[in-house]
Amino acid sequence: MRLFVVRACVVLSGVVFGVTSLLAQADGDVSLRYRLSYGKAWFNGTIPTFSLTVDNCKCPNYTAYIGTYASQSIGAGLSFMSVMHVSIDVGVQSMTATSLVPGDTLPSLDSDGRVVLTSAEFSGVISIFDAFVRPSVGVVLPLGLSLEAGAIVLFNTNNYVSSVIRLVSPKDATFDKSTYPPGQYFEDNRAILIYKEDLIDFPKMRVDIDASVGKSFTFSDFTIQFLAKYQFGLMELTTQQSLRSSALAGTLAFLYRL
Repeated sequence: MRLFVVRACVVLSGVVFGVTSLLAQADGDVSLRYRLSYGKAWFNGTIPTFSLTVDNCKCPNYTAYIGTYASQSIGAGLSFMSVMHVSIDVGVQSMTATSLVPGDTLPSLDSDGRVVLTSAEFSGVISIFDAFVRPSVGVVLPLGLSLEAGAIVLFNTNNYVSSVIRLVSPKDATFDKSTYPPGQYFEDNRAILIYKEDLIDFPKMRVDIDASVGKSFTFSDFTIQFLAKYQFGLMELTTQQSLRSSALAGTLAFLYRL
């Protein structure tokens, strides 16, 4: 914990020093902005696996997690001769991705209470929620276009990896809860949560990088930006597997020049 605090202080001190230095040399406009991003998230590398069993049905090795990415932030920016700008944002982001794998057939109950064999599906989920600080540098191009690159210092507040087995067909089939031990958690009568834990040794602080290209529309002191962003995780998410996160998102930004 002490090492984490020291690292966080060093990173934040460097960010503050860099922004302060640029402010001292600036001759351009200062603007405030709000950014909202939404898109696709996925995880690269070794996928967490499970050795648990449910009703003699072994959990699979998940091979691809794909899901959603969302973030929002507020920040301030500073332009230089209308061709370059630097900014710093603070915000939150979430990544939740799912992997689906066909399962075996399991005994269950139909709507009349009779035992039937039902096809099942395994669902693995990885979910991450972070707060972040993001310094960035951008270049203004002709026709209102822009390029921007940033370093995202992430501070994790919550994460988990889970596995669920869910009945697929027939649609009216349900698990017979009386055949499962007390304390077994059912998401509903058609799904059993068989595993949910924090990712092992998930770092409290990590760094991603991103790059985006966008188009701006300016109305007096107010600017709207539409950007496409790619974000890549530089650090592994767990010491047990070589797992990294990535995202591809669209961003809507509102800027106000002071």
